[in-house]
Amino acid sequence: SLSVVLVHDGARPFVSQELISRCYQTIQEHGAAIAAVPVKDTIKRQDAAAQIQATVDRNGLWLAQTPQGARLDLLRTAYEKNGREDATDEASLLERTGIPVQLVPGEERNLKITRPDDLEVARVLLNPGERNMRIGHGFDAHRFAENRKLILGGVELDHHLGLAGHSDADVLTHALCDALLGALGKGDIGSHFPDSDKRYKGIDSLILLDRVMELVNEQNLVVVNADITVICQAPRLAGAIPEMRSRLAARCAIDKTSLNIKATTTEKMGYTGRQEGISCHAVVLLG
Repeated sequence: SLSVVLVHDGARPFVSQELISRCYQTIQEHGAAIAAVPVKDTIKRQDAAAQIQATVDRNGLWLAQTPQGARLDLLRTAYEKNGREDATDEASLLERTGIPVQLVPGEERNLKITRPDDLEVARVLLNPGERNMRIGHGFDAHRFAENRKLILGGVELDHHLGLAGHSDADVLTHALCDALLGALGKGDIGSHFPDSDKRYKGIDSLILLDRVMELVNEQNLVVVNADITVICQAPRLAGAIPEMRSRLAARCAIDKTSLNIKATTTEKMGYTGRQEGISCHAVVLLG
């Protein structure tokens, strides 16, 4: 005969057999149980003006999940005594009846699908090997100019010449921006930040990178990795590359180990070999 009742929310489609079994076993041992996960985030309480009123102590706080349930006789008692009360779940009815409910460690992947973003998470869980991978390539080149600072990867370098350009002419960051835009299928840096627009006169190219990253985020994508090659005969860049990597990786919200920068020469061939300017290639992977 029926002795245990488990209730599960249909909006939680990723419940595992292991969690169901743990809840069932706990009910047999303790009479009633609920799956839940400890609160990890900082909890804020707001006032009537939607401003923070207080920070709630999260110690001892749990986020309720399902399955939850009880022995049939206990659950029947709870419904007979409090079934007409406004309750969000069976555990609430059991609590009001004075029946102890044992916590069972739940699972983070046992999410409840309630908002549109939850559907995207569910899609990934259903297809763990499927990722929306996008590859982009960027290229840029600037000629040397007098009375200009030389900025590469957001780092100012000690050199007697800078690069000509409408912005700060950071050829490295421009190539990275172009690669990101290419992966998104959104044109190039010139179409987004034209040199005819006075707003971009002398602008820090890291600000342009921030705006390009906003477009990446809008597509629910992240930078997986980037590989950048700077081509110049002078100056030598090896000493500045670690700082470039750190600054660009921070803007791209990735670890610096996922953003590689290397410098090379053309053995004095071509315009970079003649020290007429600097060029840069960038390849990025979005996922």
